[in-house]
Amino acid sequence: MNNELVSHDTYWWFISLLTGGVATYWIGIDSYRLKKALAGDRADPAIRDRIFGSLVGIVVGFVGVAGVLLHHSR
Repeated sequence: MNNELVSHDTYWWFISLLTGGVATYWIGIDSYRLKKALAGDRADPAIRDRIFGSLVGIVVGFVGVAGVLLHHSR
């Protein structure tokens, strides 16, 4: 008797869609925050910190999307 609730492939696709969706959302949110920060006074250290944080967030989002794509390309 099989005790699985879903198949292995279904589980991996669910996790991939969840991870890819969160990463894409993260890219969108940090892109919006970056746009707002770039409109501010870039001489202010707090604004520069927001710009840096947004750029790091965007990179993390792209790593998440790339990881999902690489996982399914093999």
